[in-house]
Amino acid sequence: MDPLIDRTSGTVHLNREWALTPGLSVEKLANLIGSRLSGTDRVTRWFSHIPVKTPYGDFNVTLIFSGEVLMAMRMQSQSDYRSTEIEIKAKQDAMLTKMLGQPSSDKHLVSSEIGRILFRIIGKEWPKGARELTWECPWGRVISTVEPKDTVPEFKIQWRV
Repeated sequence: MDPLIDRTSGTVHLNREWALTPGLSVEKLANLIGSRLSGTDRVTRWFSHIPVKTPYGDFNVTLIFSGEVLMAMRMQSQSDYRSTEIEIKAKQDAMLTKMLGQPSSDKHLVSSEIGRILFRIIGKEWPKGARELTWECPWGRVISTVEPKDTVPEFKIQWRV
């Protein structure tokens, strides 16, 4: 079984049919993304809520394009509802560490008291031990974090295109 993320090339193996590489065009990914354009800011377009079954679990994928070129993606686990967000994040971090080695940086998710207060104002409470892990690679970076709006663990892949 191929790793979900190839540590030497940055290729993401979603399944046997889909291997995402930096610089793929919207046209080449048309069958995967369908007509799911979720937003644009004139330069960047993104397609979100793409359900993908991988050997590593089911994910909700967002693909981000600069013009016609794939430059980044986000993946959120569609896991068992019995798992807590902390358990999902720990499993995600372990999976990424197994594939990519030790992270290049490890920091608190919300590092300042002001940030924690702001999140409490919008009705969110961060787990005190929540960490954001980053792996710097020759082809880009992988960041394991939590989506602030709905506190769902996710990881982002940003390629150098």
